[in-house]
Amino acid sequence: MGVGIGRADGRPGLSRTRPTGATRRRPLGRFGPGCPRAVRPGAGVAERRGMNEIQPFRNLDRVYCAGPLFNEAERSEMLRIAAALEKEGFQTFVPHADGLEFAEVLPWLVQRGMDAQRAGMVLHQAIFALDTYQVVCGCGSLVMNYNGRVPDEGAVAECTMAWMLGKPVVIYKEDVRSLIAGRDNPLVAGQTGFEMVERMDRIGEALRTRIQRDHPGPDTTIACPPPLARTLALGQAFWERIVPLGTERPVELVGRAVLEVLDTAADPGRPGLETPKPSA
Repeated sequence: MGVGIGRADGRPGLSRTRPTGATRRRPLGRFGPGCPRAVRPGAGVAERRGMNEIQPFRNLDRVYCAGPLFNEAERSEMLRIAAALEKEGFQTFVPHADGLEFAEVLPWLVQRGMDAQRAGMVLHQAIFALDTYQVVCGCGSLVMNYNGRVPDEGAVAECTMAWMLGKPVVIYKEDVRSLIAGRDNPLVAGQTGFEMVERMDRIGEALRTRIQRDHPGPDTTIACPPPLARTLALGQAFWERIVPLGTERPVELVGRAVLEVLDTAADPGRPGLETPKPSA
């Protein structure tokens, strides 16, 4: 999920960070142009016949890992889920490990004269745009970690995005807690036919089964409503700017990318980005 970087009034909020002492698991360039089985920046976004369309099934073996990221234990569990999937031959996107540490960018923006409230709004837009882009276009399938007293709200939203598009979805849960009488929220559990995987080492097998069973064609196109098209355009533009920054991604360069791409999104009076053309 995308964790908030701060309150709207500029006061500290929850941070989206990597586990203490951890480094990014891989260069972002692994998903860049020219890499085998890679996701090109912009893959899955198309504009045809004057109507915005997406091709959300082009990268079925790249998995968005959705789940809670509020503490060290939760972030560590998400990395273990990703490792289990990669052992089965999947590629993964884990927001806190492969995305950005937006909490580091907020003070940089404020130091350069941006109002704290506006900076917070811009960065929340960045979280929404980048994570939505990865769920809808960057990844062809999704695994949700359902563990916790209640399911993580962001993960529920991301899981629902993927399910509504027809992407293969698997829910992992070993937690004994439930909504009522041993049953989970039907609006979430129903997205996988009320089937959940209880063992981490079975997640990859379950996902592979769903991919083979449903097997959406990689060239299948789906009409994209204008609000989603605008969000995907922002997410794609931001992703294309941060991929070349490699694993370190200096705060200053990320901050400049935010200003170039996403500052306009927080101000409806400024010109917006055009919906991207199909990638070659």
